[in-house]
Amino acid sequence: AEAIVGGVGGVGTAVAELTRTVQCAVAALGGDDALAAFRHRLHLKHYSRAAAHFVLRLPRKHATLVRAALTTVRTLAGEPLRLTVAHVAGSRRTLRRGRLAPLARR
Repeated sequence: AEAIVGGVGGVGTAVAELTRTVQCAVAALGGDDALAAFRHRLHLKHYSRAAAHFVLRLPRKHATLVRAALTTVRTLAGEPLRLTVAHVAGSRRTLRRGRLAPLARR
């Protein structure tokens, strides 16, 4: 599954730090066992500071856990932040279609 996560707008940070923050949030919520189960399958695919979002690739069965873990993140690089999951889809194509379709209707 792929998820668009918003809320990283004004934070100037590296992709590695953002990935590490997501992994730490998952470990804090689900424990080391949860993180070990899919740590190597959790990937940050796209990060746009200008658009204030990133695309996260993860196993579909862990999407709920990761979504809950993202809500616990309160700071990144020393700056306050609130992450929100905007959309979850099965592939990058359906992710784009799901996010762009409402904009095209306007």
